[in-house]
Amino acid sequence: MKKLFSMLFLMVVLIGVSSRISRADDSTLPTIQLTPEISDRTSFHVSRYISNRPLQFLGLVNGNILASFSGTEHAWFFKNAFAPVNGADPAKALGYAIMQKADSFRVIPKKSPCEKYKDAISAVTISATKTLCLSSTAGGDFSLRLLPATKDKPISIGFGKQPILEKTRVSWIGYDGNLYIAYLHPRFFADEVTAVKAKTSPTVFFIRNNQRYSVPTEEVFYTWFDSFKPVLVQDVKKFAKYPVQAKAGYRANTLIQFGNDPEVYVYQPANDPNLAYGKDVKILTDKPEKWILQDPKNKKLTIELLKRPELLRHITAADVENTFGPSWNKQIIKLDVSLKAKYKISDKAFVPSTDIVYE
Repeated sequence: MKKLFSMLFLMVVLIGVSSRISRADDSTLPTIQLTPEISDRTSFHVSRYISNRPLQFLGLVNGNILASFSGTEHAWFFKNAFAPVNGADPAKALGYAIMQKADSFRVIPKKSPCEKYKDAISAVTISATKTLCLSSTAGGDFSLRLLPATKDKPISIGFGKQPILEKTRVSWIGYDGNLYIAYLHPRFFADEVTAVKAKTSPTVFFIRNNQRYSVPTEEVFYTWFDSFKPVLVQDVKKFAKYPVQAKAGYRANTLIQFGNDPEVYVYQPANDPNLAYGKDVKILTDKPEKWILQDPKNKKLTIELLKRPELLRHITAADVENTFGPSWNKQIIKLDVSLKAKYKISDKAFVPSTDIVYE
């Protein structure tokens, strides 16, 4: 009964959200502008939500952002709308037990790869082998690192206070008192490769985990790099040390269209234990649905890795913009319609919270 009452209360609150926000001048309640100003970057985009009063505190209620103007005046970001919430206990007012305050996210777990960075304030494990680190300077400049990485190149996200790092999102209060939310694009998480060629040949290869992969087409190359400038030229002896494994595929999470078909698909490559855990990982058992691996860090333990086939997933118009940013249409690789038959197309649409490939 209590849960039913909470749901009815929330429905009543949300019904009035759009009118209370759009007519801010008619209300004494503090408000946040519903339509954000968006700044689009290569690996993420930032939404700036302008408030008519400076925000003081930031937290999460049931996984959704709660921005507070004071100890009793709040706005809950729920399904792309801001619901006004009053009271000293906003979580209870919304029918939930607790609110997670921004300070509770400032944690670096023991033995986290983020520990080596003195300015790291938050760490999130996003897959079996990947960790996301949020750093902040004394002045409140935020940056992100994805570990492990071949190069230590933090990406600047923004500046302000009370940052909250979740799986693919960073939220904070800007020094202008407004709410900022940075959404990381799937290409941010895809594995890095090195493009190389021998001095004696124009043919370009990719190097991943000390293994060489041939690049079958320019379309494949441009899902990994924006130009040929990053290609390294190596002497023949060094180049020959890398064994050729297979053909490289499109970068994970690449957007694909076929001919004039309006459907947009997200490419998901088959997984590979050598790419996930290194070329020397020992495969103990190879079953149709999974591998049993020897843990590289502790040979007495095993790792179960479920097999993921190569496939395409349809993505909706709303999800493609929210996930890949406002310039998503510029990221599409267009293929001839005759190639569509080569791919397995999932009957389930791409779900950003579960289907982004991190390896």
